[in-house]
Parts: sequence; structure tokens; C-alpha cells
Amino acid sequence: MGDYELHPSFLELKAPKRPKDPRFDLEGIFDTYFERVGPEFPNIPKDAFSEWLYMFWHEDHIQKLYGYLDFKALVFIQETWSLGQCLSIQWYDRFKRVSSVENDWSVEHFQRQYRGWEGDVVPSWIEKGTWFSPIWVLDTTTFGEKVLHQKIKKPLMLIEGHSRLGTLRLFAKNDMAGPEHRVWVVRHG
Repeated sequence: MGDYELHPSFLELKAPKRPKDPRFDLEGIFDTYFERVGPEFPNIPKDAFSEWLYMFWHEDHIQKLYGYLDFKALVFIQETWSLGQCLSIQWYDRFKRVSSVENDWSVEHFQRQYRGWEGDVVPSWIEKGTWFSPIWVLDTTTFGEKVLHQKIKKPLMLIEGHSRLGTLRLFAKNDMAGPEHRVWVVRHG
């Protein structure tokens, strides 16, 4: 991990190894995980566990970028942001390819790619010009003098939702993006 040590609160959040396709056993394993850690972290919404911590805790980049933070001191707030605010969010360079939907895809390709997905993913984009599930953004301005990992972009760093942000950029480029978007903002409390 380099110069950073994993914070005890991050270690408390340790998730079980997830199945190769977590959709097949998400409920049983996730529910047990959330029952164990959720009460210890009332500041963290359940969606943050299911979409980020449970899914990616074991990923090396998650541990490097965020493992040294005190998760008990983080505040998670869902806000509505303008399209301009969302387009100003930066992401970890490792995910530029994943996030390059805006340059590599057309809206038609997007529709073909996600045809048959369960839920409201495609209708949300086509009818509202926004994501069905909010993205997660770290507001680095709230950390004051606390040293953040050198790869953390400032002032806004995307934590989770790289494909969604890339899709928003694609829709914005094609004048199909909605004016407002729900965002989970993570701040130091």
C-alpha cells in the first residue's frame, strides 16, 4: 500500500469474497455482511455497502485510494446536481477506458449494449437523460489538511459509477442529458 496504512475502520468493513457474478448470491451473502457491519457504521447508507464496499472492498485500487480514510468520520449525503456539476467530476485514470463511453459509443450502441437489462436502467437514460442509481463522489475540499492519496483528483473524485458518468457524457454530447442528476456525495465530517 505504499506510504498509507489501512485505517482500522476500513478493516472493520472487510467484505466477504463475492461470487464471480454477484447477482446470483448478492442477497444471502450481502445481507449477512450488512447485518454485521451496517450497525457499526450508521453514517454509511445501505446503498454504499451494496454498490461500493461489498462489491469492491477487496480491489487493490479501493484499498490504495480510500483504505486509509476513517470511514466512521465520513458523511454521505444524496444531493441533486446540475449537469454542469456532474460533468466537472474527475475519475481515477485506471478507469478512463471504462468511462470512455462518451467517445467510443453512440446512443444506439448504448441501447443495444443494455437491451434486456432488468429494471429501469435504459428507460431512465432514454426518458429522463440520467442514471437510475446515483453515482458516488468524494468531495476532497472537505478534508482540509488531511493528506489524500496522490491519485485522488480534486476537487471532485468519482468513487463509483464510471460507466454511468461516461454515459452521462455521451448523452450530454448528444443533447440528451437531463438538467439534474442525483449524486451521493461523500465528505469528511
